[in-house]
Amino acid sequence: MNIAFITRSYSKKGGVSRCVVELAEKFSRDHQVHIYTGQWDSGLDKANIVFHQVKMIPWPFFLKVLSFVLFCGQKLKHSSHDLIVGPLGDAFQADILVAHSCHRSWVEMKKKNWLELLKYWINPLHQIALFLERSALQKGKYKKIISISRLTGNDLSKYYHVPAEDITVIYNGVNIEEFTPINVNSSRQDLRHELGFSDTDILLLFAANEFKRKGLRTLLEAVALPMQNAPVKLLIVGGDNPDPYMVLIKKLDIKAQVSFCGLRQDMHRFYAASDIFVLPTKLEPFGLVITEAMASGLPVVTSRLAGAAELITDGETGLLLQNPENPGELQDKILKLVKDVDYRKKIGSNAAAIMQQYSWEKIKIEYENICEVLRSKG
Repeated sequence: MNIAFITRSYSKKGGVSRCVVELAEKFSRDHQVHIYTGQWDSGLDKANIVFHQVKMIPWPFFLKVLSFVLFCGQKLKHSSHDLIVGPLGDAFQADILVAHSCHRSWVEMKKKNWLELLKYWINPLHQIALFLERSALQKGKYKKIISISRLTGNDLSKYYHVPAEDITVIYNGVNIEEFTPINVNSSRQDLRHELGFSDTDILLLFAANEFKRKGLRTLLEAVALPMQNAPVKLLIVGGDNPDPYMVLIKKLDIKAQVSFCGLRQDMHRFYAASDIFVLPTKLEPFGLVITEAMASGLPVVTSRLAGAAELITDGETGLLLQNPENPGELQDKILKLVKDVDYRKKIGSNAAAIMQQYSWEKIKIEYENICEVLRSKG
């Protein structure tokens, strides 16, 4: 099969782009793969993968997004592939649209706050993103939509009236070779000592590039609540600006418990060094960090508003929050894991076991089956 994947950036640094890389590399073992992208990490070049450079206007960002979609569409008009796979928002049309999110859902959440609503009208990116979303979801622009969660699939039906029969849910995979409990043996003590934590510290890990939406404020407030004298510390990993939270941290008197580590490329070491992964997100179409943490053997506390929460059985393979903005509920979930080491280990072990079902190799087969059906229909 000759298959083309569309992505603005081909690297393992972002959620959507990482998913494309993982799928493309798996497909390239059995098929001819073409990548249409504005930029790619040359270290990811593989045999049987052909890269096609797509022009982009570099700045401002909304023109970068729009220009990529336009130029990519022009380039694909002169190509010949059995199937084209493109993320919703990065393509006007594709045989298979992969919905990694529904931007309309994000906009509706933002509209609840007048300041966010003002930002929405000022920033043309949102208008363009909604335009691209509407255009791609018109009947006849796609043959199949793959949604990465039921949550996102429901949003497409709610806001764009996409027929249920057009949508197939295939969860994002996880690299079970990179994210594995075995990493504890090589990374746990080394990274703890590198960061100045003792072996007895109970490390909570929060990883995100959007601190506000992912619930960092609620987590800080929960950490400030009594933890029954347990040596709880919080590691924060991500590319967002920590400055807005410094006043809150000082006010809560938890500066000695909180460490910002910036953006890291060695996340497998952080999962290995930590005891509990926490992500009280207000909105999350999926959440690769959730499944990476689970595959690494970490017990996860997250919101039911995360797509990846659909893979968690509450109390068995993770703990789910009813209200991600309630510090008391979050503290209660964390304390259950802090107080009971055996329970903590059991949840982490169960999580790692369930993630074996979601290796990228298995997810690739699900995509492949859809591709074969579509190709047979012509």
